[in-house]
Amino acid sequence: MLGPVDERRITYRSGFSPYATHSFAFVEMLQLAEAIDAKCIIGMSMDEMAEDIRDFVEYVNGPVSSKWGALRAQHGHPQPYNLKYIQVDNERIITPGYVECMKKFALAAWEADPEMTIMTSLNFHGPYYLRGSKEYALSSDMVKWFIEQGKGDKLAWDPHYGGGDLGFPISDRFTREMGIDIQEELAKDFPGFKLNLHLMEENGGRCDWYRGLAHAHNWNKLQRYGDHFKMLGTANTFQPHGLHYMWD
Repeated sequence: MLGPVDERRITYRSGFSPYATHSFAFVEMLQLAEAIDAKCIIGMSMDEMAEDIRDFVEYVNGPVSSKWGALRAQHGHPQPYNLKYIQVDNERIITPGYVECMKKFALAAWEADPEMTIMTSLNFHGPYYLRGSKEYALSSDMVKWFIEQGKGDKLAWDPHYGGGDLGFPISDRFTREMGIDIQEELAKDFPGFKLNLHLMEENGGRCDWYRGLAHAHNWNKLQRYGDHFKMLGTANTFQPHGLHYMWD
C-alpha cells in the first residue's frame, strides 16, 4: 500500500470487491484527512500480527528517529500524521477471540503511540448486549481490561445503524442500537467510565428522498442525545440517486 500507485501489488478477493488495487490506500486517506482537517479512522483486519500493527503505528505517528518514522520521512512526509483511531475489522460479532484481538491491537499500538484509541466494529442489532447476556459480559470484560491498563478513555465503539426507516428513531430499538443503553449500563458497573461512541455508518438500502427524510429524522433525534456521542457519520453518503445499490 506504499509507493507509486502503479507499482502496488493487487490483492485478489479483497473485501467487497474481487480485487483491490490500493490506488487509494491508507496513506492517501491520511493525506486527505490532513488536507481537509478531518479526523481519520483506519480499519485493519483483526488477523493482523502484533508486530505489523506496531510498525504501522510507528510509520504513521513515530518520530523520524524511529525505523518506520524515518521511512515515512523518506516517502516525503517527515511530520507524523497524528492518527488517533484504529478500528479492529468491520461489523464483527463479539466473541472471546474478538476481545483478545482488541487487547492485541491495543498493546501493539501503544508500544509506538500510547495515545492511540482502539475502536470496535460491533453492532447492537437484535436483542443482544442486554445485561445478563453473554455479549454484555464480554463487553464488560473488555471495558474492565482497558480500565485496568489505565486506558479506559482509549476504548471506542462504532455501532453501525439503519438509515432507511422513518420509524426507527421513534422505536424502542433506537437507544439500544445506538449504544446508549449499554453505555448507561456500563457506567453503573464502572463509576466514572463513559463508553466512547463513534457511530460511523448509517446504512440504507435506497438512495432517494425517503432515505433523505429518514436520515434527517435520525440526525434530529441524535442531536437530542448529542452528549452520548463522540462522532457521527454516514455510509454511502455521496452515492448518486439511481445508482445500483451495492458495496462494489
